[in-house]
Amino acid sequence: MLILTWVLIYFFVFRGTKSIGKIVWFTAIFPYIMLTALLIRGCTLTGAMEGIEYFLGLNGKGDWSKLKDIQVWVNATSQIFNSIGIGFGSLITFSSFNRQNKTILRDTLFIATINRYVALNRTD
Repeated sequence: MLILTWVLIYFFVFRGTKSIGKIVWFTAIFPYIMLTALLIRGCTLTGAMEGIEYFLGLNGKGDWSKLKDIQVWVNATSQIFNSIGIGFGSLITFSSFNRQNKTILRDTLFIATINRYVALNRTD
């Protein structure tokens, strides 16, 4: 699958910037179309309303007191950093849009410190 992906990328880039613009339009819009289709499909399944009520805590069974627990927030932060790892290539791409004289040392140290704190305090 990876080889197929790279072959497709080669052919898109090989054709020039006009084809890349068309591919960007497709890849920017297609995920929203798919998410909308999946949302509609999910809402039409049996038991969907009970699941939505449980997710939003509307059925009275939600435990909102857990939001006061610091470990919940540490785990959430850890999940965010794990998710960032997946899209790290796009972060590098976006970093090229920074101002020329902007120092990223503070941001880098901040992320590394929080990541280290989370890794040391993980209980699972």
